[in-house]
Amino acid sequence: MIKKPGAPLDYIKNPLTVRLASASIGLWVISLFLPGIITNSTGKILPGYEILITGWLSPVAFNFAWYANPTYLITAISLFLGNTAPRSSLLAVVLGFDMFRLSELANSVGNHAIYGLGWGAIVWLTALLLMMAAAGVRQIEIRPIIWWEDRGYEWLKTVAFISLFIMLSVTAYLAIDDRLHSSNIPFWLTFER
Repeated sequence: MIKKPGAPLDYIKNPLTVRLASASIGLWVISLFLPGIITNSTGKILPGYEILITGWLSPVAFNFAWYANPTYLITAISLFLGNTAPRSSLLAVVLGFDMFRLSELANSVGNHAIYGLGWGAIVWLTALLLMMAAAGVRQIEIRPIIWWEDRGYEWLKTVAFISLFIMLSVTAYLAIDDRLHSSNIPFWLTFER
């Protein structure tokens, strides 16, 4: 039997939603300790936790990727409380992909060009996409008991998995290509910009 929206998730009754959401949270936490952004001028490596602490200032650079984090956490809480969260999961992913627009980091000294993205950025995006897939699976699980106007977000699961496959394929290609054409790529750098 499927629980109604608002009932906390149970591993036995909703195993796929719980597994996807739990894996997503695990990856999100891991991304905090991996290099996220590497600057060009100083070679400074910004780990995920530093980006999480200072990223709320990103609108200064007209970038809103950091705001995927609170939206992501709202989605996670909603799913674990047994509610649906299709809109917030989609918004988190859209905001997260805004990371690719970021070309400079500003500080008190001046602007620093971004040299490349670390593995933490890819793990972070993977976490966002897995949470979107969990929200899509939750929609499928409760489809028989929700109002017709709340339906229609089942496609989130498919879009999340296709996006994840494309993102990881492109990342693998760029990472391998960068390493084949340059001998001085550090291992923590996913790919150069």
